[in-house]
Amino acid sequence: MVTKDAAVDAKVYMDAPPPQYDFTCMSNPAPADGQAPADITLSGTVQEISVNPVAMTASIDPVAGATLNACKAGAANCAAGNKLAGPATSATDGTWSLGPIATSTNPVDGYMTLTKATYKNVNIFPPQALIASQAMIPALTFKTTTFQLLVGALQIDQQAANGTMAVFVTDCANTPVDGATVTVKQGGNDVQGTTDFDAGAFDAMGAGVHLVFNVPPGDTEVAATLGSQTFRAHVVKVVADEMTETIVRPGYF
Repeated sequence: MVTKDAAVDAKVYMDAPPPQYDFTCMSNPAPADGQAPADITLSGTVQEISVNPVAMTASIDPVAGATLNACKAGAANCAAGNKLAGPATSATDGTWSLGPIATSTNPVDGYMTLTKATYKNVNIFPPQALIASQAMIPALTFKTTTFQLLVGALQIDQQAANGTMAVFVTDCANTPVDGATVTVKQGGNDVQGTTDFDAGAFDAMGAGVHLVFNVPPGDTEVAATLGSQTFRAHVVKVVADEMTETIVRPGYF
């Protein structure tokens, strides 16, 4: 008995190619005096990471009632003339807005503080001095109890004398960049004794987010690399027992 050949096997496709990130801003010039509008506004959403210690799952939820202020970079505090705008309070859905902030048409070099009782204090630094309003600014926080659960689950000995960094790595189109290597330096040297937790390896929602534990307080240069691409470095301030957050991009806006 003769049988017909079986149908040709279906094509087998290889894994999808890696994402094509936008690096076109790498050659953009630094912001210059006279380029900013008279006023700018900052806005975004306060969110917290909640952890289920039994199932070891995480969720990201809005935070209402957080207090935010915009402050001058390099100032000793955010009081009186060092405060650029605020306070603002996050709404039920976590949204907030600060401003208008007068610029005198020059780049604004500043940062934001985020506070709420029972939560970690957060200092949020932009990737550069600003010459335009910014929306959708990430403002991530933890309940202090959740933070303790996280470091315990990750078996990290987080010292109270050190700070923690949340670094959001994006391309020029603000797309989260997965798989980048974050570098943290103080005094021109790599900071020793830190632990970099790539949240994207834990959950797809965390793509591009790196938590860097045990960073000593002080001025800290943060940057990133992806293959042969080196992202623009900038300096932020780390505070003991607080969180410092920033975005790392390939170049200027």
